[in-house]
Amino acid sequence: MRYEMRLNKLPFEQMTEGKKTIEVRLNDAKRKLIAVGDEILFTNRDNPNQTLVKKVVDLRLYNSFIDMANNENCVLAGFSKGYTVEEVVDCYHTFYSLEEEKQFGVLVIELD
Repeated sequence: MRYEMRLNKLPFEQMTEGKKTIEVRLNDAKRKLIAVGDEILFTNRDNPNQTLVKKVVDLRLYNSFIDMANNENCVLAGFSKGYTVEEVVDCYHTFYSLEEEKQFGVLVIELD
């Protein structure tokens, strides 16, 4: 199966360069359908003509962004070395509310 997701310019570039190998999203209804072996077509939000296809090699579920940040190498999610757990969590909370996080949980998608 192939799914589609959009990324901001910097994460898209990091993924293209192979520096970003995990994508972190809410485990909402759309993401619950993703399985190991599926493909994701990523589109650059700033330039929709730029796309990239990655294969899902692993999926990991967490109850919260703090659990995820304490257990994952966040550099692989596009964060610079030295980011604190709190800074990582705060970043995800700019995209997702605490209520959404509690409702859906967090999905880490590891890509080839």
